[in-house]
Amino acid sequence: GCIIVMGSVAGDRGRIKNYVYGSAKAGLHTYVQGLRARLARVGVSVTMVKAGFIDTDMSFGAPGLFLVAAPDACAAACLSFANAGRDVVYFPWFWRYIMLIIRHIPERIFKRMHI
Repeated sequence: GCIIVMGSVAGDRGRIKNYVYGSAKAGLHTYVQGLRARLARVGVSVTMVKAGFIDTDMSFGAPGLFLVAAPDACAAACLSFANAGRDVVYFPWFWRYIMLIIRHIPERIFKRMHI
């Protein structure tokens, strides 16, 4: 079997605008790592999807949103990722590279940024 867990790119780095939400997602990511290791022993895969902005009622009309993805595209991609046995994926794909850059910004610089 397989389990798909919806995470967020917000869990990759604490930001001034959403550090409470981001810390919850970071905790979820760590929980899923342990769960994945435990369930692998019994043949269950766990796929963590770290989503960027998805066009839902929760995010509709929020200021400053860009690179927004459609919910149906996200759902289809999640199933594809799980069927492929992927452990951690970013959706849409380009968030992997955006977050790679954001994670590597030195803390002394990042804390002065308003992102």
